[in-house]
Amino acid sequence: MSKVLFRVNSSYKLGSGHISRCISLAEELKSSSKIYFLCEDLPGNNNNWVLQKGFNLISFKHMQPKDDIEIINEISNQDNPFDWLVVDDYKKDISWELLVKNKFKKILVIDDLANRKHHCDYLLDQNYFQNPKSRYISLVPNHCTLLTSTKFCLLKNSFIKREKKEFKLFRKKKKLFICYGASDPNCHSIETIRAINNSKFEYSQVDVFTTKSNQNLILLKKECNLLNNCNLHVDSNQITKYLSEADLAIGAGGTMCWERAYYGIPSIVFGISNNQKIILKELIRDGLAIGESWHPNPDKNTIEKYINIAINNHDLLEGI
Repeated sequence: MSKVLFRVNSSYKLGSGHISRCISLAEELKSSSKIYFLCEDLPGNNNNWVLQKGFNLISFKHMQPKDDIEIINEISNQDNPFDWLVVDDYKKDISWELLVKNKFKKILVIDDLANRKHHCDYLLDQNYFQNPKSRYISLVPNHCTLLTSTKFCLLKNSFIKREKKEFKLFRKKKKLFICYGASDPNCHSIETIRAINNSKFEYSQVDVFTTKSNQNLILLKKECNLLNNCNLHVDSNQITKYLSEADLAIGAGGTMCWERAYYGIPSIVFGISNNQKIILKELIRDGLAIGESWHPNPDKNTIEKYINIAINNHDLLEGI
């Protein structure tokens, strides 16, 4: 049985996308591998997700008393070494990877940005670009295998196992699905609820998903209570069910782009962090979503504008 170490973080600021996609990969590997996660104990982290899945968690506070390289050196066992290191961290680059490379047989880097050099054997970028491999040619060693494009999406088991409809029929009164990630730090969900309330269009149901790491949860509950047929789901394991049944999804970039696309759910998207901008530009440009690639400060009038564009436009929804 192989040993795999994931080096990944989550927090209010970073969100949960990195750790979520690493857990998806770990789930696929667990039958043949012993899985370990090395995660910093940051404010608003989702490290408990690792434990809930039954994986080994090594948690540490930055430089108190050891940094991650010291911990890797400490846990590396010459008699039973790690086979793989999986790195999903925008702050890591070739300089960090060279310091730990001798502790692992292979290194897999998960990246989206293509803005720094890496020392790795495999690089995975699941995003949608016209020429995905060319982004990394000068950033990885010659022996590195590039796994680029959406066919390498790290989807949760729950998505893959649920039946996918090839053709979607859009109801006149639509079901809406809203999710801006685990923490939604800038209150995009709240402004989206207000935009729906303000628009006065007819819908059958609104489902809002978030977690307890959302620091604005009390206010979000209040806004959801003001909207008819609006259900707030906190730390729910039913996200797959509700997303697959939706007519329109509203949310941020990141991993959820591919979860929405997997079920063919048309999306209104708003970039809420820098790393989402370039990816959402590509999706919006090619008609795979509508919205704005950069919208860090939510504005209900802007959100309402896109809802009104989409909600009664069957051809647009079908096209997406």
